[in-house]
Amino acid sequence: MITIDLLPPEDADAAAAARRARTLGMRIAATGVAALLLGHAVLEIATVVTQRRLVHAGTELAALERPVAALRRLRERQAALRQRLAVIAGLDARRLSPARLLAALATAASPQLWLTEVTLAEGRLRLVGYAADEQAITDFLERLRAARALGAVDLEEAGRDERATPPARRFVVAGRVGEDG
Repeated sequence: MITIDLLPPEDADAAAAARRARTLGMRIAATGVAALLLGHAVLEIATVVTQRRLVHAGTELAALERPVAALRRLRERQAALRQRLAVIAGLDARRLSPARLLAALATAASPQLWLTEVTLAEGRLRLVGYAADEQAITDFLERLRAARALGAVDLEEAGRDERATPPARRFVVAGRVGEDG
């Protein structure tokens, strides 16, 4: 087959230039679309990889949180024990050990008297308990003062507990630890 170009040479050159420009534009557009598709694919792959890393990091974090929580509890317990040791050291510095204090309480208590609460805070001891009668409370206070384990021992509260069977006397005693009365 023979192709005959019927266009004048100037128009043929212009038509050829237009075809080349159109072809170049289509190639540029196709390259741009391909670049966008490739960029989108790379972005999707990066998103999937990042999601997997996040899931892996989350599982690692969850695995590490258990020991961290255990360590936090141990540190809180350690702080509480240090505080207790400081109280014991303070008592020892005043020459009153907890064992000596408990021995003084045991010696001062009688069979007609029982303690329900013993609180030691900031050098003050608070004792709450019940007694069969007022005389048992009075004897307990006298024996505490004689033991010299507590300074300035005072009866803060005393009352009759009608709910107890047989009826008993509820009392609250407070004093300073390690000071001679």
